[in-house]
Amino acid sequence: MKKDEYIFKSNRLGFRNWLKKDLDEFAKLNSDEVVMEHFPKTRSKKEVEKLIDRLKKHFAENGFTYYATEILETKEFIGMIGLAYQEYKTDFTPAIDIGWRLKRSAWGKGYATEGAKRCIEYAFSELDIRQIIAVCTIKNKKSENVMKKIGMTKKGEFNHPEMVDYPAYEKHFCYEITKSSTITIHMVSSLDGFIAKKDGSVAWMRSTDNYEKGIELTKEYITAFLDAIDCYVMGSRTYEHAVELGWPYGDVPVFVLTTRKLKSHKKSVQFISGDLTQIVTERLKPQYANIWMVGGTMLTKEFLRLGLADEINISIVPILLGSGTLFFDYIGKEQLLHLKKSTAFKDGMVELSYEIKNRDTV
Repeated sequence: MKKDEYIFKSNRLGFRNWLKKDLDEFAKLNSDEVVMEHFPKTRSKKEVEKLIDRLKKHFAENGFTYYATEILETKEFIGMIGLAYQEYKTDFTPAIDIGWRLKRSAWGKGYATEGAKRCIEYAFSELDIRQIIAVCTIKNKKSENVMKKIGMTKKGEFNHPEMVDYPAYEKHFCYEITKSSTITIHMVSSLDGFIAKKDGSVAWMRSTDNYEKGIELTKEYITAFLDAIDCYVMGSRTYEHAVELGWPYGDVPVFVLTTRKLKSHKKSVQFISGDLTQIVTERLKPQYANIWMVGGTMLTKEFLRLGLADEINISIVPILLGSGTLFFDYIGKEQLLHLKKSTAFKDGMVELSYEIKNRDTV
């Protein structure tokens, strides 16, 4: 990547690392008393130079920072919008925060809102960050409004520990936003909808077909696919089958929903029971972003019945079994789906990904 290349963009803005040429403009911005109204003092050019050095170091160490921000159309530098670790002592730190500081000529045009939204999207999708905070003095209504516009919710008020010498600036708001979790029901099925033969065997899942136009199911493809999954949820029978098959889930956290007393063969496995909705909303979603429910059929039906699943991912093997255990036998309601993606592989398998629309319980 070239030094002046954008790391990512929004509709109107480009976000990049800091360059020597940014010093003069950023120093002017930080010396503007109106821009710095909610800070104890303005900053000298020497202080701004040290700040830029810290921001560059932060990027080198963490892969993100308060980015130098430009208008794409004109390449005009307008200030900074981005992310940074905060370790000052409060009840909610250490944490990653989002912040912005733009020159006056860039105010009132929606740049702070647009840029902050894009930074959050980038943090959630590319940096695997789960939660972001934002803080400002209680008098800084403009920044607080931006926090609201970008979907953040108020966590509370606190006295900023770095402002104890400046009582007029000590009281702050804290807002936060958390990456929403996605629960995906995943199953491998025959074309006629069976997930196992009558005897429970699944050897038929290893397709020997050859589709020349399909994607090669390489080790790298599988690794990248599995790395995106944060935890698995399954029933006790699925767990037992997985153990028999050599355990394909590695060290990723696995939650087995059962009242049976089973022996865990890995530290990553937890056996839990209770109200399914409560388990999902209070235990799984706050901790994990990408949750995969991998069986069995009774548990699948409960996830659908209770409106707990967001997506269905089904891999169809080119075979008709004629009988066996059905993926869906009866869920008790009609359910609209939206096809998000379809992928055909060289072994003849087809992967279909659906979004579950209008989720409700029955």
